[in-house]
Parts: sequence; structure tokens; C-alpha cells
Amino acid sequence: MTTSSTTAEPDRVTEGTIYDLPNPLARAYGMAMLLGLKIELLKPEGDSGDFLAALTLDVDDRGIRDVALICDALDDNTKAEAIFFVLSIVACNREMGLDLSPWCGDVDGRPFVGVTTERVTPEKAGFGRLAVEMSRSAGIADPTAFVIADPSEAPGGVHGLNDTMETQ
Repeated sequence: MTTSSTTAEPDRVTEGTIYDLPNPLARAYGMAMLLGLKIELLKPEGDSGDFLAALTLDVDDRGIRDVALICDALDDNTKAEAIFFVLSIVACNREMGLDLSPWCGDVDGRPFVGVTTERVTPEKAGFGRLAVEMSRSAGIADPTAFVIADPSEAPGGVHGLNDTMETQ
């Protein structure tokens, strides 16, 4: 897998809201920008398996940052849902102190939370519900939540993630 990076820069926000943006994917990027989440699109070189997204950390000139790794082979609405799902994990971790350790894997000392393409009905509360509500408010008609990958299931927790992490 190869990566391309889109960094959301909060200092470039102009007047208006994310709802003024033209489509759900643009609104997801807008929300990521507001929360300082870096988005990297992963271009699979073969079958992407059940990989949808991952949340990891990156260190750059701004310090330690949350990074969403999103599979580029998805349609735009699914990419938007994936971004909102990762954003909801970040928000629950930052604002409510959600302990991510039960879902955390490790690739070369770099923690990550993997997300699979399996869709589920979200609980009445939690980051799945938050993701669905963000997706719905951004214009996705029938959003669902996704399944967090079991970090012990395969190396890297999700198919292809080890290759992705090594290229960064």
C-alpha cells in the first residue's frame, strides 16, 4: 500500500460551517480539519481485504497528532463514514477519556486502532452512535457503525496495515 497525505490545517478555516461544504466527504474533511486530525489515504496495491480505516499517532513539527488512515478504494460516502467513525473515537478519547487500550494494536512501536468494513447497528451511546449522528448530520442517508478490529487477529490487526505503517 502507498499513502498520500491530506493534512487539515485549522488556521485556514474561513467563515461558514462544515455544512456549507458541497458533500458528506468534504464535510468529513472539514470536521477533521477543525479537530486537527490528519487524514492519509491509503492506495491498496491489491485486495484491501476488510481494511477500512485505522487511527494512529504521528509525530511532526506540531507534536504528537492523531492520524486517520483511510482506504482510498472506498466510495466517497463510505470514506466519509470512515472519517466520522475515526473522529468519534478521537472525540471520545480526548473529551471523555475513553480508554482505547482494549482495541489498541502495535506496529513497530506505533499504536493503532483498526476498523474493519463490517457494518453494525450502533449501541444507544458511544463512539458508534456518535459516528452515525455525525454522518447523518453531514448528509449520509442511512449511516451505520463499523467494527473495531481485534488487534490480535492478524499482524497489525487488519489486512495490509503492516505494509502501510512501514512506509511512513
